[in-house]
Amino acid sequence: MAAVAAVTLQAADKGDTATVDETLIEAGMAVAELAVHQSESHSADMKVNIHGIEELVADKGYLSGAVLKRVKSYGVRSYIPEKRQKGKRRWQGKAEERQAVYENRRRVQGNYGKSRLKRRGELVERSFAHCYETGVSGVN
Repeated sequence: MAAVAAVTLQAADKGDTATVDETLIEAGMAVAELAVHQSESHSADMKVNIHGIEELVADKGYLSGAVLKRVKSYGVRSYIPEKRQKGKRRWQGKAEERQAVYENRRRVQGNYGKSRLKRRGELVERSFAHCYETGVSGVN
């Protein structure tokens, strides 16, 4: 399956955890457009997942129990590495968040999760680094 990267430009006063839903929506719309294009062109080259977005691979800035719980409710598997925690997490009244965090942790630590995060670094971070170094943003 082809990977779809959704790049959205967000206001500077919003954090990653506040914008992940909008980014997922935009990525879903991009996948839908690609599926329509593929069906119209009868192209065998492009392979689009007709089920839409199934996986989210992001950096540590997107990690929060609430985000993982929401992403799980969308039927999307998350691969978001964890930040170092100070102290113990308090899970009282947050059973769904706890389960989502532990499932994400298990996926990230597996070979497939590691390969997804490595690929994300190769495709996304290198492109961003190039833009920062050259001053080319592609956004007017």
